[in-house]
Amino acid sequence: MLIDIRLVFIFIMAGIRVSGIPAIGEPVPVTGESGSLYIQSDPAGAEVMVNGSSVGNTPLLYLSGRNIHIPLEIICKKDGYGTELFRLKTMPKTGTVQYISFSLTPLADYGRILVTADPSGSQVRLDGGEPLPVPVVFDHVSGGVHEVRIAKPGYKEYINPDVRVNPGNEVNIAVLLLSNQKKDVLVITTEPVGADIFVDGLFRGQTRKEASLVIGSLTSGNHDIRTHLSGYQDETETVAIIQDQSTNVHFFLTKVGAVPQKTVFLIRTDPYGSDVLVNGIWMGKTPVGGYLELDEIPSNQVNLTLYLQGYQNYSEWILPQEGETVIIDRKMQKESISTSSH
Repeated sequence: MLIDIRLVFIFIMAGIRVSGIPAIGEPVPVTGESGSLYIQSDPAGAEVMVNGSSVGNTPLLYLSGRNIHIPLEIICKKDGYGTELFRLKTMPKTGTVQYISFSLTPLADYGRILVTADPSGSQVRLDGGEPLPVPVVFDHVSGGVHEVRIAKPGYKEYINPDVRVNPGNEVNIAVLLLSNQKKDVLVITTEPVGADIFVDGLFRGQTRKEASLVIGSLTSGNHDIRTHLSGYQDETETVAIIQDQSTNVHFFLTKVGAVPQKTVFLIRTDPYGSDVLVNGIWMGKTPVGGYLELDEIPSNQVNLTLYLQGYQNYSEWILPQEGETVIIDRKMQKESISTSSH
């Protein structure tokens, strides 16, 4: 270990004396038994993880060793900045060092989505885009609701149409895909963990930090789920088990005695005068030059629908956070008029 520290120190001191910074990815000859990686970031001080293990903070020299797994998944993360991912397919040649530089993006203007999945080889789509191998980081994601789909041949597809992204925040999605051979299966997680899970009144297990709770032998159709954890309110939800689709349910538990904060919706449309429905209930019309304010909205999944004569109907599923103010500015699209020639 002492030898490694000296090598790093000698390398950094030597780098100070050299004028100019090598281009990203350019091999540079060094003394050593194997190729190495010099990892830096802007700003510095970011944590670096290689294949899931933390190796230190930037800038650092990573000595690969003899037993490594290719490709290397290199993650660079720092509080207040988005997580960056770099996949290294080949190691530098013996006696060289490869420079890898991360430019971290502040989480002030956009949100980000970090997706991991088991088994390996799964692919994810964001809002119907091109499939990408996981793990993957989606940066510069606009605020609002997005759809995430994760799939792999031979496994049930994971579909979540209600991924809520807030500017400045990062959403982490960790999914366990189920084999097609496992029929009518449910995957449950809770925050915090340790909750007892009851399905249709029967105890089916307890959530854990290290693994999702997988419940099988369920018939297709609707099932009632209830959580119980000492010091927290019981939560209930009815879910539908669908064949060939991975059914994942996550519960955010509320402490006993805590007063749930209501969600506030501020809705404005162009043009004004749109009818606003929440879960099919008419709530009013958008006013002139301002917002329709809806308070006392429960902090759970709601369906917002906007109607205006002569314009296309607009509908969106929203999953607000407790106490969140949701601002919706919507430019209504005119209905297309079909013409036919005689």
